Parts: sequence; structure tokens; C-alpha cells
Amino acid sequence: MQFANGWSQHLYEAFTKFPRFEVLVVALPRKQPPLSEEWLDMNKNIAFLLRRNIYALPGYNNVTQTFLNLQALTPDIVFTPTPYDCQRPEAFSIDTISKFTRVCHVQYAFQISGGVFHENLYKAPFYRKCWKVFVESKEMQQHFSEAGVSDNIVLSGYPKLDGYDDPVDQTKTYWAPREKGEDPSRKILWAPHFNLDEGTSTFPQYHDFMLSMAQAMPQLKLVFRPHPMLFETLVQTGTMRADDLEIYLKEFRATPNAIIDESPEYLDTFRTSDILITDNGSFLGMYLPTGKPIIYTHAYPNDKHNLNALGKKLLPNYYIARNAGELAHYMVRVGLHGEDPLRKLRKRSVRELIFRPKGGASAFIRDHLIEEREPVHH
Repeated sequence: MQFANGWSQHLYEAFTKFPRFEVLVVALPRKQPPLSEEWLDMNKNIAFLLRRNIYALPGYNNVTQTFLNLQALTPDIVFTPTPYDCQRPEAFSIDTISKFTRVCHVQYAFQISGGVFHENLYKAPFYRKCWKVFVESKEMQQHFSEAGVSDNIVLSGYPKLDGYDDPVDQTKTYWAPREKGEDPSRKILWAPHFNLDEGTSTFPQYHDFMLSMAQAMPQLKLVFRPHPMLFETLVQTGTMRADDLEIYLKEFRATPNAIIDESPEYLDTFRTSDILITDNGSFLGMYLPTGKPIIYTHAYPNDKHNLNALGKKLLPNYYIARNAGELAHYMVRVGLHGEDPLRKLRKRSVRELIFRPKGGASAFIRDHLIEEREPVHH
């Protein structure tokens, strides 16, 4: 486990509640080249899991400065949430672990982005060395097939979507429950991505605008949920100076109807919001099952959309804002006044395009492995 935001409690519980499996969780540090060559976040990941009463083995020993010997644990199956070996210690690379165990991959984020980077990624040796790669959509299955990877690709749905079947935990949201006749404010969730290289993130374009809208419209309640790597990326790339970013965040926090959300969990905040504003990232797909509107802040020139096949099919479901004027228009029309002509289309798209197997993706993955698994000889 390297990313708290990518943790799937339902997938974990699908295995731990089934007596045939003994589950061990290893918390790994991560690198984020070229932004950082330091090992980050392991202790944060351990603390995240402890809050869920899950004891994780540290993947790195700070005293001996050595990495855990995973092979010594003789695992039958290892799940990895990311295909990026550059972010993992060599001891946990696909080349290393595939030599002594079967590797399963469930991506940490809902796959909706496209472009050259992702087209090349599907061809990466990582996927060929996995025993099973579980994907969330038929479109992802097709992307891999076109890249020459098909035998180990399994259409399973996305395990984090299983959380939509749980009741809302109000303690994990930023808004009080809306009772009849109370709290008429509109609850807006703003979630910009971190990737500046491909024009994905619109934070540089809209950060001042969003703060000014919150300050000018107290009837809106704005939760700013940055991608976990956004602030680091802004500073490391020189897009914003660290002190300028801190001034901005301080002013944001001082705005009574605005909140910054950096927690790892988000489904309860999704379900208690009224609308999402985001750019090109996984939330374009993850938010759709709420049935609520999405404003897509489009950053690409010439009306290009850096989306995969599923993202392009879902594109008509979004209110697309290409500039501050269009964003303000949709924030008032859809966000404030609640006008939503795309509601029926979204409902149909969720039914037809967001694949969710009966019983949930987590149980599907578990049952598939029970059917497929053969003894591993260590």
C-alpha cells in the first residue's frame, strides 16, 4: 500500500472476511520522480491503516535502512495498486516479485484519462508480468487488447465503487445533514488535478476565481479538495512560490464558507455535495454514480480532450467550462439554481457505461481468484 487515497477497504474486507485467505498489508514508501527522489509517506500510510484497526508491516526499516524481504513471507498472491516501478523500491518491482509469486493489479484510481502517456503505459512490461490485471470497464479491456495484452486482463469493475452501497458516514463529510427546511446553501466540491505537463490541471487558471466566487457568494459552501500531489507539484515546478501558495491557502481557510479537504476518503463528501467541479482526473468517473452534476473545467487547446475511450463516451454528461465566464455561468445556473438538463443522460450513462458486477467488484475479484488459483511452489 503506497497511496492512502487509493486504498480500497471493500477489497481488503472481501478477503479478510473469507476464511481461505490470510491477508498481510505492507505499507511502502514512495518516490515521485522527477519531483522528488526521497522516500515519502510510509509512516502516513501506516497511521491511516491503524485508524482502521489494520496493522501494516513497514516496507522499510528506518533503523537498519533496509527494505522488507517480501519473498521471505512466501506470499501466494501480491496485489499492487500502481504500475509505476519508478515509485517503488527495487525489492518490490514487478521484475523482482513476479519471480516468486503471482502478482495481481487493481489500479489505485478510476481510469478515464487518455493521451500518449497512457497509450504507451498499456504496452508497458509491467502488465505482461502480472498474473491478473483487473480493470473497471470494457473500454479499458479494449485498450489493453489493442496494446497486445489480453490473456490476463479481467473485467471486474472498480472496487472503490462498492462504497456507494454503504450508508453515508456523516462524520466523514464537511457538511451538516440537510434537513427539510434547513441549510438552503448549495454545496460545491472543487477537485483540481496535479498534472501540469499535459494541461490537465486547471488550478493555476482558476484558483483566484474560485476563492473570489466563495467570498462573493456566501450562499455557496465550497470544499476545495486538491489532488494529494497538487501543492508539491505547484512549488517544485515553479508554478507557484511556496510563500504565495501559503498565503492563498491561508486566505481560503479564512473564508467562512470555504474548506480545504486533504483527507484520503471522499465518497461520503461526494454523496453529500450538490455538484462537482473538476478537470481531467478519475473523479470524472468516480462521481457519476452520485447522480449529481459535474462541471468539467477543460484545459486543452483546440477542444482536444485527453480522455480514454470511456472518458470520451462520458463527455456529453459534463457541463464543459473552457474559461472563467463559462465556469461562472455553470456555477450559478447549475450550482446555485439547481438547473440540470443533463440529469437523465447521466442516469442512463451510469447504468450503461459504469460497470458494476452483481455483488460488487471486490467480491468478484475474490471469487475469480478462488476459481483461478492453483498452488504456488516456493
